[in-house]
Amino acid sequence: MSTTPTPPPSGAPDWDAIGRFLAGESAEAEAAQVAAWLAMHPEDAAVIERVNGTANRVASQLRTPIDTEAALARVLARRGTTTVDPSVRPLPQRRTRTQWTWALAAAAGLGVIVASAWWRQTTSTPDVAPQTFASRTVRTTPGQIDSLTLSDGTAVVLGPSSVLTVADGYGAASRVVTLEGDGYFVVSRDDDRPFTVRAAGTNVVDLGTAFSVRTHADGQLDVAVASGRVRVDARRPSGQSLELLAGDAATLRGTADTPERVTVDTAETFSWTRGELILRDAPMSLVRTMVQRWYGLTLEHDDAFAERRVTATFTNEAPTVAVNAIALSLGARAMLRGDTVRLTRDTAR
Repeated sequence: MSTTPTPPPSGAPDWDAIGRFLAGESAEAEAAQVAAWLAMHPEDAAVIERVNGTANRVASQLRTPIDTEAALARVLARRGTTTVDPSVRPLPQRRTRTQWTWALAAAAGLGVIVASAWWRQTTSTPDVAPQTFASRTVRTTPGQIDSLTLSDGTAVVLGPSSVLTVADGYGAASRVVTLEGDGYFVVSRDDDRPFTVRAAGTNVVDLGTAFSVRTHADGQLDVAVASGRVRVDARRPSGQSLELLAGDAATLRGTADTPERVTVDTAETFSWTRGELILRDAPMSLVRTMVQRWYGLTLEHDDAFAERRVTATFTNEAPTVAVNAIALSLGARAMLRGDTVRLTRDTAR
């Protein structure tokens, strides 16, 4: 596993690889590569999920074979590309929302949807027994973002200072993982074995989707959905579960039984998967948690700052730079001793 945040892959979109992935026809190595990229780019994954849904609808309506090579050629011509080297399979680079929407819409209209629908009609996947393995635990260090692919093809991005435990026999009768910290999941769908994340005393059950889960030191749980559906269970039978759709988010507070729907900026919510820490009007409790997870520092502060909130964005800043920026935004002074930082009033102001 890497010891530094995983950089997002770069390169031009490969519509063949994306089409095979949507149709479930990718080779194992290619599927893992595409799934990992999707996990690092949740906004794009949400768009691709919508394309996949359209592909399913088109597939059910097709009556005659379609020339997928000709369709792809028209897409490439429209995008100003004349040749494709089949030996090169780069993954897409990060695009703006407008650029990605335009490119994927073109592919959806002619290439990806057509290829996906055609493969679904002309091929069948034999029943394969799911792989299983003994319990394993994956940990990340402060500032480290790591990714892995589970035996069923589910892709996971694990945030800094986080712990993922995969249950013994995963993939047999059930698919259960336990999370402490931050995790982003692009789930390989299996209706007979729902994918479940156990976190903060409850279950987050996938219903065919990509979503993030965050736990807090005080027991709070945050869930946000990039695509598909997720069910957040209540902690106790007296509570009620909550179903979330793409773009939805929920919070289950530390002492609550029932999750509550909240409004979030999904781009900011998933920004950590790209190695970016965004604090937007964040309470000091969250600031302390993130400073510990990202920089390995314990943040303490005077009571005067207990109710203050922080807005800041960090990418590759050194720990001292990030902490000093937080202190500056609060009008505080940062004192570092070992792995502990204390914020005090800046008497020079």
